[in-house]
Amino acid sequence: PKRGLLSVFANQAMESHHVRMLLTSRRTVLDKCIDLENEIRGLFKIFGIKLPPKLGHGSFDKTVRAVIEADEKLSHALLPMLDARLVLYETFRVLDNRTCHLAWGDKICERLMTAPGVGYVTALTFKSGVDDPTRFKRSRTVAAHSGLTLGARSPVNSTSTVISPKQAMPKSFLAVLLIRVTPTAEHRPGNTKVAARLGNIAALNCVF
Repeated sequence: PKRGLLSVFANQAMESHHVRMLLTSRRTVLDKCIDLENEIRGLFKIFGIKLPPKLGHGSFDKTVRAVIEADEKLSHALLPMLDARLVLYETFRVLDNRTCHLAWGDKICERLMTAPGVGYVTALTFKSGVDDPTRFKRSRTVAAHSGLTLGARSPVNSTSTVISPKQAMPKSFLAVLLIRVTPTAEHRPGNTKVAARLGNIAALNCVF
């Protein structure tokens, strides 16, 4: 019987690992794409060319390619980098679509996405991070599992060492996403007051 129980847990863990692997691939490719975009922006500034600050990933290639192709020397130096960036962006779109379809095909993720500010990436990250909910006796321990812990002697916790809640940095991508979707005043007025007084991490612990 124990073997069967362990095998079930192992299968759940492997499924979560596969989801996290997809999310990591998506994030890594997007980061490299952004790195190349920033590099092109920086090289443009040398020649006095300033791109719009809010230029989307999808329209970046079309906007920049027209500027580069207008100058022969810029084309010689920057077109290969722009082409590499385009390949990365197309790869990111493939991974992003797979992530989106995976989230919308999961009932738990669909339920999570009904919460304000929670998209398919956050929902998948949370589900794969929690993995098996029965591991947690109390729901608020999920935040600690993600690395979101307050200082030992904050107004919420009272022991010996004094650490500001702002110093309690998130230790995982899941923790960062959870901070970003901390309820706003429109949805949880009480938690927003906690966030203003103690910080986002304290408010997030109150959510759980």
